[in-house]
Amino acid sequence: MARAAIRGYFAALAAGNLIFWASGLIRFLILGPRPGDNVGFAGFLVVFVFTLVVSLITTMLPFIALLAISLMFKIRSWPYFVACGIAIGLLNTGLVIGAGWTDRRMWALNATLWQHLSASGALGGFVYWWVAVRGPGRAAGAP
Repeated sequence: MARAAIRGYFAALAAGNLIFWASGLIRFLILGPRPGDNVGFAGFLVVFVFTLVVSLITTMLPFIALLAISLMFKIRSWPYFVACGIAIGLLNTGLVIGAGWTDRRMWALNATLWQHLSASGALGGFVYWWVAVRGPGRAAGAP
């Protein structure tokens, strides 16, 4: 179980980061660069690695807590893990916003960010379920 959970966590982290960057790229291709955007490929690589490390650090504890709840109550359904991923995405948005996380205007100003992080979390939660819950459960004969 622990090996499947770790494998699922890293698969979910990779999928979440992939959808985060893909949705940002699609937005960039549709809307074009914002005024003042002048970052080359080297800058992108630094930000990409930084984002991966930050997402690893900021999702670890919520993941462990939500995994413990799923184990305690024997929850194996994909909607639970998708909802957990969305919750972790919103939690990370609150971490980015900082002290103003209770202010609705801050959430409105960062609408694109929380939408990207929520979508990333949803995909990450589904991928976690697929890799760590569905796969081992099907091998063991669970429904």
